[in-house]
Amino acid sequence: MNAIYLIIALNIFSFNQYDTPHLYELDFESVDGSIINMAAYRNKHLIILEFNALNPDKNQLSALDSIYQADTAGTVIIGIPALDFDSSIVSESMLRSALRDSLHLTFPISSPAYTKARANAEQHVLMQWVTKATHNGHTDNVITDDGQFFLISTTGLLYASLSKPFTYDTTLLNLLISNEPVNTQ
Repeated sequence: MNAIYLIIALNIFSFNQYDTPHLYELDFESVDGSIINMAAYRNKHLIILEFNALNPDKNQLSALDSIYQADTAGTVIIGIPALDFDSSIVSESMLRSALRDSLHLTFPISSPAYTKARANAEQHVLMQWVTKATHNGHTDNVITDDGQFFLISTTGLLYASLSKPFTYDTTLLNLLISNEPVNTQ
């Protein structure tokens, strides 16, 4: 009987009540074919960007890459090429060439995936964490357009969701990053 009470108490007071992976337990394939392991980004400011895989906003990507290059030691941007906004087939080699060779982007980019929650398709594992309160422990987020991005604190707390126009406001982004909330859990 005491064992049952102990099991109940452990379940009630456990940190992750939904039995989902913590942010820093996630890993997924990059557009280059290597594995992006989120544990490598612990204690860093994270900006998660989803963008149209077939028609990426080159100005937005370049603006974010400038932010990334200005603080590679403390800030990481992870780009997710979204398949949600165009029904055409995307070639990973063409995408890799466009993003790495033409735009010279230096931040990590995952292989193309669905970013919106869909019944008939697998949502990218990082976007599952970003969009579902049961995963991130904070709030549900809905992907409505390409170019949305999300800020995650150095302690793994999702604290901001912004649309594409705010990408170009580096003052706002730097303010949000330097004044991130503290995760008290």
